[in-house]
Amino acid sequence: MKWEKEIEIDAPIETVWGLFDEAHPQRIMPKVESNEWIVQNEPLTGSSYKQTYREGTRTESYLVTITEFKDEPDEKVKAIQFVLANLFETTLTFELQKLSESTTRFRYLGSNVGINLVGKTMLKLGKKQENGGPVVEEFIQRVKREAEKDAREERE
Repeated sequence: MKWEKEIEIDAPIETVWGLFDEAHPQRIMPKVESNEWIVQNEPLTGSSYKQTYREGTRTESYLVTITEFKDEPDEKVKAIQFVLANLFETTLTFELQKLSESTTRFRYLGSNVGINLVGKTMLKLGKKQENGGPVVEEFIQRVKREAEKDAREERE
């Protein structure tokens, strides 16, 4: 399953970028409980951290690797990869492009690939959701809401 969504955010690129800091994942990923660095390179490409995620009463930890990292004044990119529940290899890319001093384009790309028969079957059964379905839409709207809230607070 693959997805790609894009949205314009009324906030400076640096404000939006701050939401993707591993130190505070809950703002945009409320089910993520923590990120603990294992290897932190400078720049971050090749770095990895343990992410702990809660779904209901179940908690799971997995290794996240940063596969791409770009932090330029007009363009920001972070790509991560991890194996979820020993079923799916997940790749997520967050791209930001500065449109003006107060507007940023956010592009969210991702894919889930089944790594075994159970994972492949689950993805086939879930293929009805186009372009990532409501979870992807909720995520980009959450990023927009949090970034615009931060931008308003910065202006005050």
